Amino acid sequence: MPIRKPLRLALFCVLASLLSLPSAHAVAQAEPVQLDPLTRAQFASVPLTAEELPDRYVLLGETFVGADQFAPGGDSGITGQTLVDAGFIAVYSSVYGHQSGDGQITTYVSLWDSFDEATAGFELLEDESVTAPGSDFTNSELDVGEGLAELTTGTVNVDGAKQQCADATFVVETLVVGVTSQGSADAVLDSEGMTTLAQALEARASAVTGGEIPEGADFGLATSTLNISTLGTDLQTGFLSPAEVEAIYGLSGSSLGNLENSWVSLVAIGDNAAPPFVVVGRSSFASADTAAQVVEQSAELVPLAISLEPVDGFTVDGVGELRGFTYVSPTTPDAPAANSFRAVAQVDTIVVIVDVQGAASADEARGAATALLNAQLACNDEACELPDLAFGS
Repeated sequence: MPIRKPLRLALFCVLASLLSLPSAHAVAQAEPVQLDPLTRAQFASVPLTAEELPDRYVLLGETFVGADQFAPGGDSGITGQTLVDAGFIAVYSSVYGHQSGDGQITTYVSLWDSFDEATAGFELLEDESVTAPGSDFTNSELDVGEGLAELTTGTVNVDGAKQQCADATFVVETLVVGVTSQGSADAVLDSEGMTTLAQALEARASAVTGGEIPEGADFGLATSTLNISTLGTDLQTGFLSPAEVEAIYGLSGSSLGNLENSWVSLVAIGDNAAPPFVVVGRSSFASADTAAQVVEQSAELVPLAISLEPVDGFTVDGVGELRGFTYVSPTTPDAPAANSFRAVAQVDTIVVIVDVQGAASADEARGAATALLNAQLACNDEACELPDLAFGS
């Protein structure tokens, strides 16, 4: 049952979005996961969305993780290198929490070099006598897909307290896919609920391996967005639905409700996931007018923790509507002056948001945000290259 590391993702998968960041200082430094843009988009489209989960579950975070973070380690003897030698490439995990604070659902999908290696990887990580010796996990049959599948239930220790856990894991082509429900006994889904989620997840995984695009994903939007994961620690990468975006901001009936799809990435530039933070997001809308309206309203579409100051004279070639803002990052509330910059731009039906938070100064943040925005505007099907950024110079 390969859930221990994905569940630990909840400790460092921070809430991130187009417009805001929480504190991320507890995040461990991770090696960048090197995947081509299309594979990243396909990988990130597999997890379940808010619309497929039970009511009142909201996104906490989702990102890519490499072998060293995913490996059980400890007494199991399974290290990151063990997984790499077995054909493991990477894992993507998406974490949702219940609004009551009791209950968490994690979707994870790991990519392997071949079907045989994915099958062997499943057997390796599903052997709890190796990965979790002495645990009380119980395995049962799972009616999902045509490959190996298993439902595991038991308890896990979280911050010294025991929580109930149910995990459904299965193989789809070169993917080992799973969904975990964790919390109190009342919060954890029963076998019927877990099977329902697993079947929906299997449909998404099969769509990807079959060359199709699951609902709620836009591969072109993702592949034509700057891949900033190589700049630092990748904290958040993935698709956001309209409902997820509005839930993040606590909004209803805003212009964001007209959003069709969104791809957002967040990285921490500093050591050990410290500031500055960089966010690059692109969202598609039904019309250019709607996209322009979102930019016009961008000063209001923010959490209460952020107070934006509009910047006069901020210009960038090649855009329609454009807004620039300075502010104090909520991750550095004691900063004596603004240390962050946000650029919001409309290009036809697309809204681009570039955020640089917690820099040495607002000028430094503005310079980095402007360079990133210009690089994003230059992206095309053939190239999407990152600019050279200067922080702390």
